[in-house]
Amino acid sequence: MNVYRRTDIRLLASREAWIRKGRRVKDEEQPVKNDLFRESQTEEYVPVTVGEKDDIPVNGFGNIEIFHDRMIPYGCVHVDAPYIKTVAKELQIQAVPAVTGFSFGRNKHPVIEGVIVKNCDMDVLREAVNVYARQKNKGRSKKSKN
Repeated sequence: MNVYRRTDIRLLASREAWIRKGRRVKDEEQPVKNDLFRESQTEEYVPVTVGEKDDIPVNGFGNIEIFHDRMIPYGCVHVDAPYIKTVAKELQIQAVPAVTGFSFGRNKHPVIEGVIVKNCDMDVLREAVNVYARQKNKGRSKKSKN
């Protein structure tokens, strides 16, 4: 049996695993073994900047992966509030579902918590969500009185 000192052991992970830890593999780095990389081959993830006229970047499924707060694009905010997606759609404001992890059961599927919206849209969206919620609550209270 081989015995190794802890200081001689290096953690290896795939590109995707490093992204989930808030790091990315540096450009031009070659895998140590089987598409696995050491931490020294990575750097802290730096999110893109989204301007007022830019679209929020999405993956092939129309989501954005936010495994750490530092993965939120500059110029955007993560919002997890009731009705936010419905109201954003009505106002034609881009609200991208935020994948914050994965659930493993019979199948692996994304855990979606809230949306990512641009900072410049947040004030209008917040007010519209409050109005929408008040209208929903009025409708519920009228039904319960009948």
